[in-house]
Amino acid sequence: MVLLTDILIVLLLIAVIALVVYLILFLIKVSKSIEAMERDVHQLSQKSLPILEDLNETIQKVNEIADQAQNKFDEVNNAFDSIKSIFNKFVPQKKSHQKTGDVKNPVVDLIKNFQAISKGVSTFWNSYKTNN
Repeated sequence: MVLLTDILIVLLLIAVIALVVYLILFLIKVSKSIEAMERDVHQLSQKSLPILEDLNETIQKVNEIADQAQNKFDEVNNAFDSIKSIFNKFVPQKKSHQKTGDVKNPVVDLIKNFQAISKGVSTFWNSYKTNN
């Protein structure tokens, strides 16, 4: 019986040694895989840094263009306002003896159209700015 337990202990020790060797080899493979992944991540970060810098420059240029467009839009808006004020000088004032609706002045319609266009462009630009 002692001989059988000694044989079983020896077999168990051999199995444990084989398992430890297998685990050591497995850990070596895992560490090599981790090192390879680390190199790949390093290469990826080295390649992506210039792209991110270019993207940052592009975003700055787009912001400058948007600011310039906003300035031009403000200039156009001011031009519409000045045109509107010029046309308002030529619009005849309603007289007390005139009934409303008897005489239709085309300049009034033109001014209303300019106002509508100005409000439409302003709304479009504000909506465009909020979406970007």
